[in-house]
Amino acid sequence: MSVALRLDRVSAGYGARAVLRELSLAIAPGRLVTLVGPSGCGKTTVLKVIAGLLAPAAGDVWFENERMTSIPAEKRGIAMVFQKPLLFPHMSVAENVAFGLAMRGWSAAQQRMAAEDALRMVQLEAFADRRPKELSGGQEQRVTLARALITRPRVLLLDEPLSALDEGLRAEMRGLVRQLQRELAITTLFVTHDQREACEVGDEVAILLDGHVAQAGPPRAFYTEPASEAVARFFGWCVIDPPAWAERGSAVAFHPSVARLCLDEPNTQVPGSFPVVIEHVADVGTELRLSVRFQSGSRLDFAQNISTIASPIPAVGATARLVVPQSALKVFPVSQSSS
Repeated sequence: MSVALRLDRVSAGYGARAVLRELSLAIAPGRLVTLVGPSGCGKTTVLKVIAGLLAPAAGDVWFENERMTSIPAEKRGIAMVFQKPLLFPHMSVAENVAFGLAMRGWSAAQQRMAAEDALRMVQLEAFADRRPKELSGGQEQRVTLARALITRPRVLLLDEPLSALDEGLRAEMRGLVRQLQRELAITTLFVTHDQREACEVGDEVAILLDGHVAQAGPPRAFYTEPASEAVARFFGWCVIDPPAWAERGSAVAFHPSVARLCLDEPNTQVPGSFPVVIEHVADVGTELRLSVRFQSGSRLDFAQNISTIASPIPAVGATARLVVPQSALKVFPVSQSSS
């Protein structure tokens, strides 16, 4: 497989504080990879290293077969979009979009034509003569995206570009980013802290934990085959101490979406059967939203279609069992467990 962007055992940090530790990541040409992880884990640091804004302490950055580690930022062919739109308030929308071309010496006529095309891509061609203060937050971010795409960068870096928008606009912008990235086939790294967004946008997902990529692969893998307990927890899996039927020295995990509440007597010896006490029930029409407590004291919030629960609706304080298909269970060694 050919590789457009590769980080090879990169370590980086700020002064004495190490952030990235021998991080490796590869992106194929024209693919969009989402980099996800908790706040403060180093996602933006990865982008800075790729863009040439931060020199790594060790390791290398490659664009195809070209080592970029010592190449200045302005010569890397990178475009970057940040969480907050960085537009020049004294310039029109079209002038903001064409700014990178002006710096490259393009003529006014060439800039205007290119800006018109870029604004058409983000559906803002009617806003070319407006000033940034006349735009909504979503429109500002569209302008920023157009400015990034107009230069046809070798690599596009997006640093939580949608996190300042409300959910409706985020969904709309996710679709636009995905559409334009596919049409233009620009190799892209999209940083987010939102697991759902990472899976909706990315061809592949890479999760950053403890300064390195803990797992990378198709989005579905994180809901079916997490590589470690830490990855499972980040993607919403329930991880509990081993019940009676599990091996000692292990932690058992499953995704809440596969769990089903049964009101008959718990059987503690059947794999996939968890005795629980019901702590909260909310009937929202088509489903019940439930909170249950395991024997270990751990709690789980989940939803279940109301048609799969026998009448009457379970009562708070009742004993029940949570059933999980054996094929959906994951067992992690206790050495990986943080519980």
